[in-house]
Amino acid sequence: MGLPLRPPYKGNPADIAQGVNYASGGGGICPDTSFFQELFSLSARKVALFSLGPVGCNPGQLTVHVAPEGSVCFEDENDAIDMFNKGAKSLVDEFNGNYTGARFTYINYGGIFPKRNTQ
Repeated sequence: MGLPLRPPYKGNPADIAQGVNYASGGGGICPDTSFFQELFSLSARKVALFSLGPVGCNPGQLTVHVAPEGSVCFEDENDAIDMFNKGAKSLVDEFNGNYTGARFTYINYGGIFPKRNTQ
């Protein structure tokens, strides 16, 4: 999308005025939150990362956005989730190559949902 990434929210209310990233608030997978590095330094050797499910099919989202005719989901949000999940899977693969003795596992939580956009 070409937009800059927002910094992770770490509890400083002054940051909110500029926009923050609640999804990685000190515990995310972004390099600047260094969550996995911290876990590794604390001797964690088995870590699971769950993918996100199709948020665009959530009834709450469908009250905010109107799904296109013939669709039961708002796919723009699902497409963003798919991009995040692909990046998370790649990151887990990278961590497995970089952290000797550790095992990072990607669990495809989104894969348990039925095919989207069918009525």
